[in-house]
Amino acid sequence: KAPFEECITVNDDIVVDASAGNLASALEKAVTVKDTAGRRLKNKKDYILIYNALDKQVTIKPLSYANYEEGSSYVANYIAAKNLAREKNFVFDNKTKEPLAYDGRNPVRLTAANIRDYVGKEYRLGENIEIVEGSYRNNTRKGMASVTVRGIPEGGFYGTKVLRFKIVDK
Repeated sequence: KAPFEECITVNDDIVVDASAGNLASALEKAVTVKDTAGRRLKNKKDYILIYNALDKQVTIKPLSYANYEEGSSYVANYIAAKNLAREKNFVFDNKTKEPLAYDGRNPVRLTAANIRDYVGKEYRLGENIEIVEGSYRNNTRKGMASVTVRGIPEGGFYGTKVLRFKIVDK
C-alpha cells in the first residue's frame, strides 16, 4: 500500500469562483484529481473533499483505503477569485471619455493609467489583471480596437475578457 498523495495528481492552480454562493460546489468544479495512470477520479465516488475556508485549503481523502496507507490524504491550497468575464463593470468607457489617439506610427497600447481612467480603479494592470501577449487587434489605425485581458488569480480575478476601445487620429 502506498500513501494516497503519491498515487494522485491534482491541478496546480485551484482557483475557486469567489462569486459562487456555495464554496463546496465551486471547489468540486475547480479540483481535478487523476490517478497515476492519468484516469480522472470522481468526487464522492473515489474521494471526498474537505475544505477549510479560513486557511483556503482543501483536503482530498480517498473513500476507501483498500489501496492506500490508512489515514493518508492530499492537502492543497486554493485561491478565491472573481471571474473577469462576468464583471459587468469591466468595460472600456468610450462614451464619456476621450478616445485614444493614434500618432500614425506607434500602435496604441493600453497603459495602467488607461485602465484606471477608462475602466475603473478596481482593475490594476500588473497587479490583478494583465494584457494577453499578442491579443491586440486593429490598434494601428483609427476605429474600434480590442485587446484580451486576463485576470491574475492572486490579485482577485481569473479568466479573460476582451476590451474594445475607440482610436482616433492624432
